[in-house]
Amino acid sequence: MKYIRCYFPVIVVVIVSTLLTNCTKKRCELKFEMEKCHPVTLDATYYAYSDKNSAVVSFPIPLTEGKWEGTLPVDKPTVVILYKDAIDIAAIFYAGKGDALSVTGDCSDPFSWNVTGNDESEEIALWRKENKKALASHDPKIINAAIRKLSRKHPDRISTAVLAIVYFDRSFASEEFRKIWDSFSDDVKNSDVVRSLGATGKFGDSSAGKNKITHAGFYSHGDSLIKWKASDSRYTVFLFWEKGGQHKSAVSRLKDQISGKRGVTLFDVNMSADTIGWHKRIVSDSTVSWHNVWTPGAEVNQQISLFDVPRGLYFIAVDSLGRQIYRGDGPDGLSKKIR
Repeated sequence: MKYIRCYFPVIVVVIVSTLLTNCTKKRCELKFEMEKCHPVTLDATYYAYSDKNSAVVSFPIPLTEGKWEGTLPVDKPTVVILYKDAIDIAAIFYAGKGDALSVTGDCSDPFSWNVTGNDESEEIALWRKENKKALASHDPKIINAAIRKLSRKHPDRISTAVLAIVYFDRSFASEEFRKIWDSFSDDVKNSDVVRSLGATGKFGDSSAGKNKITHAGFYSHGDSLIKWKASDSRYTVFLFWEKGGQHKSAVSRLKDQISGKRGVTLFDVNMSADTIGWHKRIVSDSTVSWHNVWTPGAEVNQQISLFDVPRGLYFIAVDSLGRQIYRGDGPDGLSKKIR
């Protein structure tokens, strides 16, 4: 696994092309022609992979006068996520080998954007447009309801699975998400594009908590590597998160659970490619050893593959021997496991 963060799209193309084989044909064209556009830069992230190599790629898309064109090396189908202002999702694309995606619309309103080039991207864009009010509310219960309605209507679509993985907030309804996930066909759940989101085999897997986790490496503020060992503390609690809106509430609830506990080390792990938004949310607590860290590539990062973390908000606690004593979408009940 490689992680690439680059500031010039052409360099991304060159570097990733060396990772994927026969890249002259394995690519996706992406073109923006936007209206009412003031200078803005979007942050794009996707997982480029083949049978032999893989890389999580993050790069900027500067919309100068609303226009941009680029080529993304693609072997197996993947999902490209665009962020605006480092936090809000501006667009989600399905990118397959040989696809030519075109994006049009009002630059100031990402929900209005039209995407053409493949059915999956068009379906995602249409759903975002129809559910603009729900997404703009940032209310997980309202957004979850919209995903629930979509999954009942189109459980056979890859686009439905992609939207569920990205938008459904499992910290409020983990069991419901598992039901939604189980409603998808095996072809959808095992598709390459769903694999690119690191989701396959992660939901409802009761065996995930049986592995011992004795060590891992994370990047701290300033990109220095922190090497963690379970034996260094009586207990270690990991808070994995992606969306900034989830983080504030999660930290508050977690503090309530570990208040007064001794010998606890906490790793506050940002799984998003966005480090700017992460820096804004760095927190600390004088009562515990609290590490704010970043893991590029999230669950596709080999450093934390043993954690089996579903994408989104998730909590894991281990003892000094590396035994997992707690796993959950929320921290409630954690205090009973830490004595």
